[in-house]
Amino acid sequence: MGAGISNSSFSPNNLSQAPQSQANFSTFSHSTVTADWGVNNSTPKSQSATKNLYITSLTISGETDLTAEIAIQEIPLFVIVRDDTDSKLLWAGILSIPTNTHVNFITPVLLEKGHDWKTQVRLGGATNANITITIGNFESEY
Repeated sequence: MGAGISNSSFSPNNLSQAPQSQANFSTFSHSTVTADWGVNNSTPKSQSATKNLYITSLTISGETDLTAEIAIQEIPLFVIVRDDTDSKLLWAGILSIPTNTHVNFITPVLLEKGHDWKTQVRLGGATNANITITIGNFESEY
């Protein structure tokens, strides 16, 4: 065989030999978010100095029983993912509880190596809620 070509059994049908990225999840707790559209910041997290982070999904969950308010109306939220190092907006979206609480990104959102990042939530409606944001992601040197 020529230089750089091996006689391995790799084929498109045997993906177990392909390079793999492990999916991770980062959780940002917002504790009690006041239903007055005021900003509620999570505690920032620090990204590895050697790998970029690619955000692939975002999910909202809560610990508060919102059944009574949900029976009357959707509860709107404005969610932001920020690069705290560069004070840069990475993603923002208006979601709602209970029917619009998850987003998948076709093109992952990049957070650069060594940067701090956080989430911000603004809650509408009439009931304060304990909110958690879970972000699906993977790391890469590229």
